[in-house]
Amino acid sequence: LAVSGLPTGRFTFEGFLSVNKKSRREHLEEVKDEKRTMIFYEAPHRLKKTLALFCELLGENHRIAICKELTKKHETALHFTLGEAVAYYEANEPKGEFVLVLEGKSAEDMNRAKQEKWQEMPLPKHMKIYEDKGLSRKEAMKAVAKDRGVSKREIYAKLLEDE
Repeated sequence: LAVSGLPTGRFTFEGFLSVNKKSRREHLEEVKDEKRTMIFYEAPHRLKKTLALFCELLGENHRIAICKELTKKHETALHFTLGEAVAYYEANEPKGEFVLVLEGKSAEDMNRAKQEKWQEMPLPKHMKIYEDKGLSRKEAMKAVAKDRGVSKREIYAKLLEDE
């Protein structure tokens, strides 16, 4: 954790991932929205598949430190994005004992993901959710604007276009 260059204030130790493919994916699905820095152990023969799975679930720009041979003469810590790590180990065969230190999701990432989720929903349906809760049209527009990370004026203009 100390040599990873990633936030050290809060972290979680996840240990070895299961060798069972389904259990491994389930474990990673559980932690994909983790805010704390995560620490995993990984065997060299499974490293490429693990990095590919991390990349699939977290995105290729997610930061990772790959540390190997800790407390030994040839200790190294490589700092990558997940996309860079996958490419590196496609070209270089992994050898040694690995500790993967994975950056947790930032508040910005969480907000962006939430906003993207709302963007997928049609605006009238999104408005209806709040109006069904008893909010006035104006209050609903304000709530929808907040969900989507845009101004209330933009929501109003978009609603006028759709009418």
